[in-house]
Amino acid sequence: MKWYPWLRPSFEQLVGSYQAGRGHHALLLQSLNGMGGEALIYALCRFLMCRQPEGHKSCGHCHSCQLMQAGTHPDYYALSPEKGKSALGIDAVRDVNEKLYEHARLGGQKWSGLAMLPC
Repeated sequence: MKWYPWLRPSFEQLVGSYQAGRGHHALLLQSLNGMGGEALIYALCRFLMCRQPEGHKSCGHCHSCQLMQAGTHPDYYALSPEKGKSALGIDAVRDVNEKLYEHARLGGQKWSGLAMLPC
């Protein structure tokens, strides 16, 4: 996933609030399409799920980081429209909604990312 330099201040501010114990249970991040919003969400989720974060970065070698890199972390849900469609299906939203009410599979937190959709 491409990282853009203008994401760094927002990323460091969000990570800093979680490190200081002031992180919120839910975030709503908005960006223009193609400006890196998905990368910011993914990086924040990787950091928050990491078992051994190093400063403002995820370690990249713990079990949670390896699962995120492989795209198979059981507590991370990425919502995006199906191929060829421009809108999210209600079934996908319901499926993720049900999973968010279950206990975290790795004992930590659960996160869901919603792809940037045009209005």
